[in-house]
Amino acid sequence: TISSGGGFSCGILKNNSRVMCWGNNTGAEIQRQFSNFTMLSLVAGESHACGVTENGTLICKGSNVGGQLDVPSHSAFKFSNMALGGHHSCAIQRENGLLICWGPKRLLEFASNVTNSVSFESIVAGLDFTCGLTTKNLSLICWGPGWSSVVLVPLTMVIPGPCVQSSCSICGVYPNSDSLCAGSGSICKSCQIELPIPALLPPPPP
Repeated sequence: TISSGGGFSCGILKNNSRVMCWGNNTGAEIQRQFSNFTMLSLVAGESHACGVTENGTLICKGSNVGGQLDVPSHSAFKFSNMALGGHHSCAIQRENGLLICWGPKRLLEFASNVTNSVSFESIVAGLDFTCGLTTKNLSLICWGPGWSSVVLVPLTMVIPGPCVQSSCSICGVYPNSDSLCAGSGSICKSCQIELPIPALLPPPPP
């Protein structure tokens, strides 16, 4: 995993799952703050980064000017996808696709007015706006003080991934793949955070 912010980039090292950053001093500070954690995923914002640890906890490090590091209380592996802006953070809940955001109050007000009861497939963020692909009709909507008043982006239906000739055996097939791909392939579900394989219990003694 590699993700870039404002003048820095960070990645997760394959050999030990530690965070390594390069670029400006912000990146160096984020790497220092993540030094005691092993990570499954990582996403960078303008001056902070968030990721899921190997035990399933979502943590954020870096600048906390707007409260973007103040992750709400959550259970392990609750989130499936993240998007970080200048001073805000958002994540999709795995169980229902609903969005949770934290950061400055003015940004949260924009989010609550638009995203209440809306499930998302994926999200991305700019400095002070966020966009998401809705589950209901695969439309793209955007919101925030840095976005225009037109919430719905005037695009045709956006498919949530490429159509491939594959069994999608790792994370499963996206619903309605046949119709979305016009019968010429399948859309594999995204494996944004790979859940750990539970350890096998030892056999009972004879």
